[in-house]
Amino acid sequence: MRRTLLVLALLLVVLVAADQYLRMRVGREVEHAAARAFAASEVDADVRGWAVLPQLLAGTIDHVDLAVDDAVVGDPPIRVVQLTATLDGMAVGFPPPAGVDEVELAGGTLSLVIHEREVERLVRAQRPGWTVRVTPDGVVADGQVRGASVRVVADVVVDGRAVRLLASEVDAGELGPGASDAVAAAFETTLAFEGVPGTIRFTGATTTVGRLVIDGVLGAGTLRLDG
Repeated sequence: MRRTLLVLALLLVVLVAADQYLRMRVGREVEHAAARAFAASEVDADVRGWAVLPQLLAGTIDHVDLAVDDAVVGDPPIRVVQLTATLDGMAVGFPPPAGVDEVELAGGTLSLVIHEREVERLVRAQRPGWTVRVTPDGVVADGQVRGASVRVVADVVVDGRAVRLLASEVDAGELGPGASDAVAAAFETTLAFEGVPGTIRFTGATTTVGRLVIDGVLGAGTLRLDG
């Protein structure tokens, strides 16, 4: 009886150690793939769940939490202060392969945090000369229209893969209130996210001091992580 208990205890230790190794292995492969895809050096992947081995044997990891600092997203590139994502239903073989460049997902969520300097760069690429601040009230932009100094407070509106800055308040300055529509049109900007993987759809956006936060979902399908 004692020998049986000892064998069972040793088997349990081996299974726990194997499970921890596999958890680390899956997380490390996701980290390496994300580091390549987003040109980032600070990446952390956390495989959730009480046991990884049964998930691997079933061919699917239930949830992986991913955090990437100073990421580059899309083409043309957009620099992101932080990208966080939850990958749901990630298909993984057993043993987990090395050099992952794409994953099959059942779905997931993500969030992109963009610094106001990057927002200003993106705006200036389409609207040269405007200066931009990101505040809790929206995106505040100052520029010149018809030789007059103007100010716009813009809301961030998302629709699928489009992220648009639309004026909600306009100070037309010397142009007068009658020029408000012209000023709003002169500023309206669509941030370019053409190179973001096709399974991603944006669902909402918020602004804080110096930061634009864009939330989205990952649809079911193949998510490429090969940069």
